[in-house]
Amino acid sequence: MNKKRIFFIGLLFLILIIGMVIITMFATTISPKNIAIQKSTITNEAITIKGEIIDSGNRFKGFETSYKNGSLYISVRGSIMPGLKSSGTFNLSFKNEYGPIDKVYLQGSEPADTVQVWPK
Repeated sequence: MNKKRIFFIGLLFLILIIGMVIITMFATTISPKNIAIQKSTITNEAITIKGEIIDSGNRFKGFETSYKNGSLYISVRGSIMPGLKSSGTFNLSFKNEYGPIDKVYLQGSEPADTVQVWPK
């Protein structure tokens, strides 16, 4: 092999690795239609939600919450590139710092993209 070919293959490999790292870092909000909730427990002390992303290409990467007028909105974040030990299943458990919660919604990327998950 000549030096130009080796350089070109090395450059392509480097671009591929950098692209995979960038894709892994950028998680997107998963539509509530692509999430199945198995169990949700809401108390004055804690919030626990167990679920799964049913879109086979996405893996769980995290979540964000917002609270308004007794309603808690949870946005589940995912990525198409799996990280180490990542999967489509998730178990969210966090302290209730919001006060009384009447309803819990999964929130998509658009304001109208919501699904009530508690109470059912």
